[in-house]
Amino acid sequence: MSESIRVLIVDDHPVYRAGLIGCLREDPGIAVIGEAGNAQDVLREAARLNPDLVLMDISLSELNRIEGIDATRRLCAELPQMRVLILSMHNKSGYVAKSVAAGAAGYVLKSSGGAELLRGIRVVHDGVSYYGKGVEYPPRPSPLTKREIEVVCHTANSKSAKDIGNILGISDRTVQSHLDHIYCKLDSQLDSHNAVALTLYAIKHGLCLGLL
Repeated sequence: MSESIRVLIVDDHPVYRAGLIGCLREDPGIAVIGEAGNAQDVLREAARLNPDLVLMDISLSELNRIEGIDATRRLCAELPQMRVLILSMHNKSGYVAKSVAAGAAGYVLKSSGGAELLRGIRVVHDGVSYYGKGVEYPPRPSPLTKREIEVVCHTANSKSAKDIGNILGISDRTVQSHLDHIYCKLDSQLDSHNAVALTLYAIKHGLCLGLL
């Protein structure tokens, strides 16, 4: 008989965490070995317990809505043998892309049923990526450069070309040049060439999560 998958659960809501633990413990192939409610606890508990898989929520605090992604990045860097499966209420491709970039091996929505969550745990534990039903992945890769994304984000934050130039240490003429290139690249995806359209694009694609 194969050994149980040793799981560490991370979520900032104790009641939800308790319900999740109860659900997983009904499966004899899964052993819940610990739980954590914030980034500091999960890093400590993961190092102490050495689980096979960490089931990670993204929003671990009201002040930092992507704290779980930051914790995932640290976990994957410090404990590379460990697999991380994101369990989140957020469905936007930007969150998914950032989770994957941080090292997560899969992403399941909290609205999914228990059967899908168990499937995700097993698939990820077996070394294969898993994206549950309703997850917007794989997201379309952004055609924009890092500097262009910065310009988009500051534009979405109601900054003028002069303000953006001061923030980025470039001239407002260079900022306008970046904007011209951005509008050209995104022409087929924008309703119009203005700050409102760029803001809607940034929100839809999660470009500014954690940047501003």
